[in-house]
Amino acid sequence: MKKHTILLSALFLGMGAAAHASVFLYNDSGFRLKAVVIAANGTKMGEKMLDPEQTGYVEDFIGQSDPVGQQQTPEGNSNVSVTPYTVFWYCEK
Repeated sequence: MKKHTILLSALFLGMGAAAHASVFLYNDSGFRLKAVVIAANGTKMGEKMLDPEQTGYVEDFIGQSDPVGQQQTPEGNSNVSVTPYTVFWYCEK
């Protein structure tokens, strides 16, 4: 019985890991930049200002610990992966 529980737990955790993705943001320039993250379906996942050498990330599921944007669209951060992402970098105005 214990063997079956471990196997089922491993399958459940594996399925959860495959159900979402994330994009890591790293500003390696010497300038303050705005990162805008767009999902494959065209949904704007959010945007974030990053100082030089600052990092951040966004995940495409609810409950993320460091959301890129404060305003999320209904499809944004859904439980269905919307990869690949496109990240646009803009200089601060």
